[in-house]
Amino acid sequence: PDAAPWEIDAGPNDRMDAEAPPPDAAPEIDAAQFDVIPFDIETRVGNRRTVAGLENNITCQVLDQTGEPIDGARTRVEIFPDSGWEATEGGAVGVIARDYRVVCASPSLGLRDDDPAIWTVVPDNPARVVTRLTETDLEAGGTTTVSCEAFDEFGNPLELDLEQFDVDVVPPAPNLDRGRDGELTMFDAGTFD
Repeated sequence: PDAAPWEIDAGPNDRMDAEAPPPDAAPEIDAAQFDVIPFDIETRVGNRRTVAGLENNITCQVLDQTGEPIDGARTRVEIFPDSGWEATEGGAVGVIARDYRVVCASPSLGLRDDDPAIWTVVPDNPARVVTRLTETDLEAGGTTTVSCEAFDEFGNPLELDLEQFDVDVVPPAPNLDRGRDGELTMFDAGTFD
């Protein structure tokens, strides 16, 4: 008949004597292959907020033009301001409580993160309390006002209300009047701490 040799209509039990078309000799690939080109760099911090003295992990990731990571690219971390923190092998330890701007760069590739990470360091638990009096020498019946400030082990002040402090007079003053806003009226003569 008129059919080409590879167009034979064969049933399930028929033998095919026709020659099959030759296979395509090109290798099978899913998509075109392009050179990997460093395109962007991203800054990543482990935690956006840490207490003073706690290490925060910082990593830089170089990305290709499709957003895929490129391993092995040389990067560096820049933290601004450039004081108040200490570098570690995996990141940094904030000592001064404030906001830091963290930027990754790869000078050899000409890349710098345009969207730096903000890392906030907050004070640690109180380690020291300073007590102040408006008047240190009083006559019996005189009034002074007490104020208290708390600091962490790095000297960062903590914002605490006076109600969060215990104000004790030593030795105990039997005739002491505690007024509003830290006012103390001493009715006893003596030396007190």
